[in-house]
Amino acid sequence: MYLPATVYFGSLPLLAFTAIGGGIIALGLLARLGAPERDADLLLWLVVGAVLGTKAAYLAADPATYLAHPEALLFTPRSPLGTAGMAAGAAVGGILGWREGRGFWNWADADALLAAVLAWVAVGVWGWNLVGAPIPVALHRLGVPLGPQRLWPSYAVAGLGSGAALAALLRWRAAAGDPDGHRRVTGLGLLAAAAVELVVLLTLPAPGPASPFIWAGAAVAVAGWRLTRPPAVPGTGNV
Repeated sequence: MYLPATVYFGSLPLLAFTAIGGGIIALGLLARLGAPERDADLLLWLVVGAVLGTKAAYLAADPATYLAHPEALLFTPRSPLGTAGMAAGAAVGGILGWREGRGFWNWADADALLAAVLAWVAVGVWGWNLVGAPIPVALHRLGVPLGPQRLWPSYAVAGLGSGAALAALLRWRAAAGDPDGHRRVTGLGLLAAAAVELVVLLTLPAPGPASPFIWAGAAVAVAGWRLTRPPAVPGTGNV
């Protein structure tokens, strides 16, 4: 079985390793940006809520199986049930985290959290799947022969792209007179990623309005636009 399939079905803990590594990088980035502790707390609330929500959804759907074999909860399969549980858990965690910092939130917090989440996703299998999933289909429609076990090019391309974006984000230093250079570089990179996704979508059959790739592309474009704007500074009206 080739590597992306084993990651996809959860028979290797690569997703967990990349998620943990991405989380460490995200928290380090928040510290580098000088974000208040409430930002890191909210991020942890979201992640813990998402993980517990996913496990709780499967446990509630089939308690007999998972109570008899609790180790099966370590690598739960992908399904609409798991996605719904993850979203519900993240929502609950987000509400609890938001309540802790109620009265202090502003757009500066949103900017810092956005940069941290993007860095987290970039180094994880989540980012590889999001960017790499449509690439094999697009290559096939362009006439490039790809067998059923030849999906590795998409993951290689997506992984290199994510790594380059992360390297640019972490290595960029604010130049003299441009203290927000890292934000602009990240924002432009996201806008470019949204444009690439649009090109890939043009090679596919007409997707429905609820296609996850359309919504993902729109979210990436909005995030890129936001990062190219001046940062939010509390007390200046730019919040």
